Amino acid sequence: MENGNKNRVKLLVLNDFLKFDRKIYQLFGLSLGRPIKLKTVLYFIVILVIELVIYFTPIIGGLINWLPFIYLLLLPGLLAYLLSGVRTEGRTPLAFFRSLFLYNLRKLKKVTYRRGREVAKPTNYRFEGYATIIFAEDRTEFEPKKVKFKNKAKVRISKYMDKELLKRMDYKINQ
Repeated sequence: MENGNKNRVKLLVLNDFLKFDRKIYQLFGLSLGRPIKLKTVLYFIVILVIELVIYFTPIIGGLINWLPFIYLLLLPGLLAYLLSGVRTEGRTPLAFFRSLFLYNLRKLKKVTYRRGREVAKPTNYRFEGYATIIFAEDRTEFEPKKVKFKNKAKVRISKYMDKELLKRMDYKINQ
């Protein structure tokens, strides 16, 4: 046993698999009634600081200066609640919303990326107005013919005729 690293076994514990959010149950001795995630409180504080910077900026502050004071508190609270509730697949909300924005941008541009290169998405082409020849005796009555298929299950041929389609095509239907 020259090297002790050969005998090491990696132990996985519950903390490696589960991630527990810290929660606040009371604030300054005042019970909140329900637990609030610490992440939600931090989002609220950050959004409130950003809102205050915008509020006291001379030109762009006019966008939110007209709002009553209660809305200036409700807006960060609502955004913090929504941000903490969004499942972001283990990423920060900024990275999540950045990828969401870029995904929608790619959808609008109708392109996708393969190995870092822009590739146009496949499009569906539809042919319209192509000519067909229909003889009158063929469209009024249809007699099924027996057809044998090799190595296939029995195929049933019905006597169905789409009369609504013929009416739209202005053909007379003999009844």
